[in-house]
Amino acid sequence: MPDVLLANDEIVGIAWISSIGGLQADGVATQLPGGVNGEAQWAKYGFITVAVVGGSPGQEIPVRRPVFQVDCWANNVGSNKPPWWRANALAEQVRLGVYDRLRVHRGVTLTAGGKSYPPAAVLGAIMLTEPRRGYGDPGDYARYFFDLQLTWVPGYELDP
Repeated sequence: MPDVLLANDEIVGIAWISSIGGLQADGVATQLPGGVNGEAQWAKYGFITVAVVGGSPGQEIPVRRPVFQVDCWANNVGSNKPPWWRANALAEQVRLGVYDRLRVHRGVTLTAGGKSYPPAAVLGAIMLTEPRRGYGDPGDYARYFFDLQLTWVPGYELDP
């Protein structure tokens, strides 16, 4: 039986952030890369993780309004000095994407686990909190985080 592939909040959030024009990040996903060289994979520009923390779906029409916690990570491999400026720079790049009124509304191509999903259209983005430092990480990573709300509809394509 074939998989039923439906868009969901996490893959839309990842796709929208990944498609921000000029974004310099080593990746966007729901978790940091692991494995033997996990840290080295995101040492140049940093990494962004997203997690759904709330929101309100449409009651009568299929409009989704998830709220994400967006974490912007940076590291200095082999050092115990977190590169706070690099993590903050990622957060500010996402902020610029939110304020880009010509491109904030766009269709996103959705893939996860090597599979293609039906498209979705992001209709709006709002930063709900200011980026702030996250302290207490045992890996000496720098982390800035904030809440972001996207408004999106499944199954639609918008011209870029």
